[in-house]
Amino acid sequence: MKTWRSKIVTLLVFIWCVSATAVFAAIETTITEVSGNRELYDGKEISVLGTVANLRLKTSKAGNDYTTFSIKGDTGDSINVFIWKHRKLKEGQKVRVTGMYRKAKKVGRYTFNNEIEATEVKSLP
Repeated sequence: MKTWRSKIVTLLVFIWCVSATAVFAAIETTITEVSGNRELYDGKEISVLGTVANLRLKTSKAGNDYTTFSIKGDTGDSINVFIWKHRKLKEGQKVRVTGMYRKAKKVGRYTFNNEIEATEVKSLP
């Protein structure tokens, strides 16, 4: 027969497992909306549609490939995008970018402003 302590531990482990696998949906928004409300979206998972500009495929000093570009909206506003690995993208291509938006992010001695650290970049027709 289980003691009350073992029942509580079992319940806590179950709750932890369920919460660890929960999927949080990104906020669907526009580049113009984010550009006008950077504080509101700072630290949030967002998803935006736009056009690829300033595409660069790079490799870090440690040998890790990454891709950077700007995603431009219909009104000319843009957000910088960073994603690990080289991506098969083209200038002017329509994409949906999903990831963590940061108004400002410090990495070592560098500061990156108005950036999405993307978890996904999907090409659109």
